[in-house]
Amino acid sequence: MRVIAGTAKGFKLFSPKDESIRPTVDRVKESVYNILGQYFEGLDVLDLFAGSGANGIEFLSRGANLAIFIDASEEAIKIINKNLEHTKLKEKAQVFKMDYKRFLKTTNDKFNFIYLDPPFEDLHKYKTALRIIRERSLLKEKGLVIAEVEKTKKIDSEGYEMVQKRDYGNTSILFFEIL
Repeated sequence: MRVIAGTAKGFKLFSPKDESIRPTVDRVKESVYNILGQYFEGLDVLDLFAGSGANGIEFLSRGANLAIFIDASEEAIKIINKNLEHTKLKEKAQVFKMDYKRFLKTTNDKFNFIYLDPPFEDLHKYKTALRIIRERSLLKEKGLVIAEVEKTKKIDSEGYEMVQKRDYGNTSILFFEIL
């Protein structure tokens, strides 16, 4: 697992030993960022269920202003901090060990992109996160939720329009805008 482009291009990232944490594979990550474009200057992103932090770090490496990393796992938080220090991107990051619902219900921040990647088996977390994001208007104008899901699963995305879907092996990447 590595950073694909930007100031930290080529840096190898550490990943948690916890097998319930499933890092986004480089091929999928590269495709996502090709779809989103090359310019992330000044954007604010949320890496929810951050795991290794690879997605938020990719945004930062490409010029994002701020990435907030949320994960409930102590091991994941340690790895995220290690990866941020390794890539020299820590000054543009905020890392919180907390439940995703608590963060979404209490934050006053709004985001251009929210990367949503809970464990595939926790389908209810997609629905809950999408609902809170919509109810609290956590996306900026023209913002997107990017959801990484198991290809065979369908998530409830009431109140959203799926603007794009891409399949990569067992994984689907869904791009949502709030209606």
